[in-house]
Amino acid sequence: MKATNTSRPRPFLYFALLLTVIIICNVKADQNKSKEAPPCDMTNNIENSHVNKPNMELPNELIEWIKSQSGAFINNKQEFRLQDPLDPTSGTGIFAVERIEKGEILCKIPENLMIQPDNDYDHNDFNVPNCGTVWALIHEIELGDESRFAPYVRYLLTRPRGQIPETWSDAGYATLREIYSGEDPDHWLDTDFMETWHEECEQGGSKDNPLFNHMAMQVVQRSEDELMIPFYDMYNHRNGYWLNTRQTFPDDNDSLEISARRTIEAGEQIYNSYNMCDECNGRKEDFFDSAQILTNYGFVEQMPQRWNFFGETAVFDLDEKKGDPGTIEFTWAATPSLNPAMLEFMEEEINRLDYLEWSFQEDKETSSLRTLIPDIEWNVIMQYHSAYRAALGYGLRATAEHLFKEWGANEDGSEAGEESEDE
Repeated sequence: MKATNTSRPRPFLYFALLLTVIIICNVKADQNKSKEAPPCDMTNNIENSHVNKPNMELPNELIEWIKSQSGAFINNKQEFRLQDPLDPTSGTGIFAVERIEKGEILCKIPENLMIQPDNDYDHNDFNVPNCGTVWALIHEIELGDESRFAPYVRYLLTRPRGQIPETWSDAGYATLREIYSGEDPDHWLDTDFMETWHEECEQGGSKDNPLFNHMAMQVVQRSEDELMIPFYDMYNHRNGYWLNTRQTFPDDNDSLEISARRTIEAGEQIYNSYNMCDECNGRKEDFFDSAQILTNYGFVEQMPQRWNFFGETAVFDLDEKKGDPGTIEFTWAATPSLNPAMLEFMEEEINRLDYLEWSFQEDKETSSLRTLIPDIEWNVIMQYHSAYRAALGYGLRATAEHLFKEWGANEDGSEAGEESEDE
């Protein structure tokens, strides 16, 4: 005979809670549909909204330089261009100009075209940024046109500054931190890239050198471990179906090869992944999520998104349903380990974010901050607010459903923890 476990919540309470959660989520989702919010832009949109018109000459110069180098290859079936050729502010990316078959090589970059630490530095330095890589890049900048990487260096020098939130304006960074400042200790904003650069990598008192600081952040955003790889770092990020490339470092040489993961049709953008690539094992295992994409690269990723809460006990993916972009599909990325406190946290976070949204628009003191925040930062802040709030809504509903099933009724209808009629 099974004894009743009085410490477990009654199933009808979970059922009532589940209905309440669904009603709250649906009502708030409908309310949010009526509110205008900036879309979740890709890296290229955020990069190029710093300038009125991207300089297309330098990327093309870089591509031609790579093609001219021994052992290098760039497939002519792709091109670097504006997302919208009629809109100079639309952002840039690499696109297929004709059909590319699955397995076809997109580019091959030999090791001698990669900027990397010299022998005086530890190539296994796990600092972010890698100190030796930053100083190698600065050395090439100081060489100017005499650098053998001159086309790559010229391109990097034109990249926008202040993309990583840590390098934003004080007001912008503080406002983003306000969105982040929930009670979940594993969901926070603080990074120390600049501190690492200044304290772990400094030589010669260059802390106040804006150019050196900018190059350090370029290494954070663009490097593949300790390597700065030209052209490869021009592929933008997106996961799921949109991830249409595969990267390999062949055993017989030190070149990087990028190939088509699937057939890529003419006009499609060609994407890499910053957390789900074939060489991204550490980030896959650590559930590197959309919040970390923002802190490391300075943009809010498009769908699909991964969200990691409560020390990897609640990790889930959101993606648009194929053929129906307006429908979002929820998938647990790992077996969840949930408890009722998580429901309370998510609901409180949703309420807090809704209040923040109101204060941005209605509260005079809070809305006055808007005048101190550059447009590019403000757009990212609102994009993240929208994405985080939506993720919490989906997570709240899925957590309630999971807990109801876990603590629900026996097959014969008796309450969980009570004796079944058959026993």
